[in-house]
Amino acid sequence: MNSTWVISQEEQLAYLKAMTIQYFDIYKAHAFSERQHFWSKNDTLKNYLIPTLLEYSHNTLSKPNNILELMEYRRSKRQLVEDILQMPDARRQINSVIKKLTEADEWERIAGVAFQEGGDVNPGFDLADLFGLGDLMAWAIGE
Repeated sequence: MNSTWVISQEEQLAYLKAMTIQYFDIYKAHAFSERQHFWSKNDTLKNYLIPTLLEYSHNTLSKPNNILELMEYRRSKRQLVEDILQMPDARRQINSVIKKLTEADEWERIAGVAFQEGGDVNPGFDLADLFGLGDLMAWAIGE
């Protein structure tokens, strides 16, 4: 490289230091922007999208009263969200919205608690007994 511009080692180090500081400031600005975007996205999801979808689904679908109705409610709610948010290129985001919607849905939480106390399950029932391995398991653990 033939250049008539002569730069000393000290000037080059000063230039590189100044550029490093400038690039780091740009990097910090991008990091702040990404962090701000992350919080803005979560705020929109938590405070606007999920409550609106929840109210819409509760007004559209009937409240489940048993396990079969709960399963139908979940399927219908998922279909409802997919129909509203018809964006095939946003499958990951839609799944995230459905997951957050399920976590926030009090009908799912109430139904889950109520259905667990059905009394249909024998407390002495063991999975090993289902497959006929109860005696073998008792022998293996020394009962």
